[in-house]
Amino acid sequence: MLPSRVLGVLLLCAVGAAAGAAPARPSDPLDAAASAPALQYVSAFAGYKSDAAVKAEDWKQTNAAIGKQPGHAGHDMGSMKAPDKPADKSPDPHAGHRH
Repeated sequence: MLPSRVLGVLLLCAVGAAAGAAPARPSDPLDAAASAPALQYVSAFAGYKSDAAVKAEDWKQTNAAIGKQPGHAGHDMGSMKAPDKPADKSPDPHAGHRH
């Protein structure tokens, strides 16, 4: 294992070498002759998997089977009770304003 001083010196050398390198100048966006990376076309349907193997069922039978299940997609509101009376209406704080 290297001593920590040696590791520190190596790290400083690496940082110094990276700092001394000339930064890459970006291309002028108005220069039509500027180099640019090649575009790659990827179709939106590249990963498409057909559902032709799925057997279509009769929609009436499917609706009847789903209709027999309790609740609505697990949102059973049957146990909730409606309020006895509506809450009292608070006075409008802006009623006296004349605009």
